[in-house]
Amino acid sequence: MAQAFEPRPSLGGRSTVSHRRKEHFCFPILKNSEIVQCLNELGLDVTEDTLARCRADSLHGVYEHLLIDCLDVSKEDLHQPKFYGLDALKHAELHEDSVPAMHFVRAMDKLLVAAGVSAGFCVRDLVKPDARRTRRNLSAIINFHKFRDERLAVFEKMTVETERLMAARDEAAAERDALAAELAAERERRAAEQPELEALRSECLELGTEIASLNQQQARMRQAAAETKEAIAAAKARSVAAVASRKEAAADTAAVRARVVGDPDSVKARLAEAAAALEDEKTRLSDTDRRRRETAVKTDVVTAATRDVEKAATTPGRPSDVWGGADAGALTPARLMAGALTPGSAAAAGVPFAHMDS
Repeated sequence: MAQAFEPRPSLGGRSTVSHRRKEHFCFPILKNSEIVQCLNELGLDVTEDTLARCRADSLHGVYEHLLIDCLDVSKEDLHQPKFYGLDALKHAELHEDSVPAMHFVRAMDKLLVAAGVSAGFCVRDLVKPDARRTRRNLSAIINFHKFRDERLAVFEKMTVETERLMAARDEAAAERDALAAELAAERERRAAEQPELEALRSECLELGTEIASLNQQQARMRQAAAETKEAIAAAKARSVAAVASRKEAAADTAAVRARVVGDPDSVKARLAEAAAALEDEKTRLSDTDRRRRETAVKTDVVTAATRDVEKAATTPGRPSDVWGGADAGALTPARLMAGALTPGSAAAAGVPFAHMDS
């Protein structure tokens, strides 16, 4: 669908007014001078007189040049179309000129419809052109040509981008095909390995069951080992107790054996020796007791004499009065202290012995 083109300032400054009419865009109807200027800019040698006369042979060259520029076709392709049904016609040589002319008319009609002329192009516009229709046709084609030139850069840019995207799409498609082939091969490989995989799964299940059984067996063995350790510890405790009991029994046996009489004669000899030693000990104890009694008597005498001496020293008068008479001088404290007499020996000798009252 064609879009209205705003003419350049060199075309007289006419602005383009566009509105929709029957789904087509309108275009400005140019003056003959503007048309001539635009055609000259496109490389066509056209004058206003050519447009005013509207000669068919002159306009055919103008239409041909504009058609080649706008549709981007070559002159050979335009005059030698590929008409595949020509051989089927009778007297095909009669149509050698009519077929290119028909193709030219159809190409011009396509161009004018694209430029916004809904009525299109007819044979009359080529054979017997009209000045008004020619001006309309050329205005539409020039507007379309200007529009095409402005949009051509965008089109080329989009074409390059499209080619890049198409190349990327082709590359992605190739990669997709390669991946699809690889996926198919992988699926085939997996399908071929499926029996082996099922066998491995069954084996894994069996191994899992066996492992569970072995784990239970290991748990039982650990429990038995723990019980065995406890039994060994108890046996060691009993062994220690038995060793201690054996040592104690050995000590008791040794003590009993020590008390057991070996040789009766030697025992009698030892008993006789013990009895003799006992008698000696008794004699020694008797002598010791006698000496103890004598020592006690001497101690009492000395104590009493000491008291009498102290008393005489503190009492006025003669010492003989204190000691009990004239004969008392025969028994002095010095003699008593020297241990020459005892009370018993003094009485046996008839010497008076005076006791000091405390």
